[in-house]
Amino acid sequence: MQPSAPFADIESMLTDTTMGMLANVIVTPTTGEPFLAMLDVAATEFFDSSRGADYTLRYASTHALSRGDTLTVAGSPLVGLDVVLKVSEKPTALRAGHESVAPLVKAA
Repeated sequence: MQPSAPFADIESMLTDTTMGMLANVIVTPTTGEPFLAMLDVAATEFFDSSRGADYTLRYASTHALSRGDTLTVAGSPLVGLDVVLKVSEKPTALRAGHESVAPLVKAA
């Protein structure tokens, strides 16, 4: 008998509508329409005591982002008002392609 994982399929049950309700930012790409997403900021501390931050954007895959895209992120106290961030790597698909995660950096 296989052990069951009762919560293993919960993430796959999330819909784009559910993602919209969980969103904490409004993202406006330089080309395209604004959309809702979830922004996460993980503070990091380096050996020389300087601090940096890694940003991760989780969004519905119906919005196509690519490495190098510039985004204006608004609505989150995590980054401030209308901060411009850039997609630093190719976004990764999640949940059988329904969601994507993109690492972001502050645009120069």
